[in-house]
Amino acid sequence: MPVIVTPEKYDVWLDPDVNDFSAIRDILKPYDANLKRRYPVSRKLNNSKIDDPEAASPVTLDTPTQGQLLWPFTLYRN
Repeated sequence: MPVIVTPEKYDVWLDPDVNDFSAIRDILKPYDANLKRRYPVSRKLNNSKIDDPEAASPVTLDTPTQGQLLWPFTLYRN
């Protein structure tokens, strides 16, 4: 699992002179799930050639109707 470092811990985490594991132990604890956000993003985010912050912005998903879900089968209805 990736480490999620809070802004107040950036200095300790990025300090190349820190050799004492106890100094960074609290950073390696699981991140509080209640503080995480999740939302759908553009498929552009999967393309490493696209370097655009907007690709990580929330998008609205189109919710298909029942007819759209069954579209291939509706072609053969009598």
